Amino acid sequence: MYKHVVCNMTLLKHKNRNMKSIFFGLILSLILISCSKSKSSHEKSDVISFITIVDINNATKDGIYMNGYVVEINYDKIKNLNGKKVKITGKMVLVKRLINLSDENDNKVIKQGRSVDMKHIISPKIEIIDN
Repeated sequence: MYKHVVCNMTLLKHKNRNMKSIFFGLILSLILISCSKSKSSHEKSDVISFITIVDINNATKDGIYMNGYVVEINYDKIKNLNGKKVKITGKMVLVKRLINLSDENDNKVIKQGRSVDMKHIISPKIEIIDN
């Protein structure tokens, strides 16, 4: 009978050790998953496609505003496409807004950037559509 109790105690110790290992493994997995999903200034990417007419007056330092997106293309390409009907396809990333902070003397520190989240289309594929 004594041997039976010792065996059960040994089994409980092994089960307890296994449960601790599983618990710590789950916690570590959750931490790794949450870290991998967070991106510093970009969020989830989606493929976006739309048709529009290029208007050079909507050009910015980052590209050009089109249909609520900042399409990241250079100014020379914008000049060549000005007035043309195009189909834009590319990955959309959400660029988080910059938050202005205060320094140690409570002076507002203004960073360069946009004050709202912006949808950017990176590496767009551009097709000219015939009218």
